[in-house]
Amino acid sequence: MGDFNAKVGTDKVDDIVGKHGLGIRNERGKKYQISVQNKFETLGDAEEVEQQWENFKSAIMEAATEVIPKVKRKAKQKWMTEEILNLMEERRCAKGNKEKI
Repeated sequence: MGDFNAKVGTDKVDDIVGKHGLGIRNERGKKYQISVQNKFETLGDAEEVEQQWENFKSAIMEAATEVIPKVKRKAKQKWMTEEILNLMEERRCAKGNKEKI
């Protein structure tokens, strides 16, 4: 789980740790790790592989939603307003492409 909170550095340790794996964890990384551990502890043992995958995926997603702050989209152009972005999202959902960007 440490890769979710990697620090960027310029040093490289042999061929083991690259420049993206150096440093220390910040507070968010520790909170995320604790949240994921708590989610896994509450999961029961599932017999089916598909159920195990769904349990794993939901635990990771719920922990991320709780700990990682959601960043509000910024318009790339001055004329692009929040209203236009919301209308674009509605249109995307209506067309059947329900994945949010």
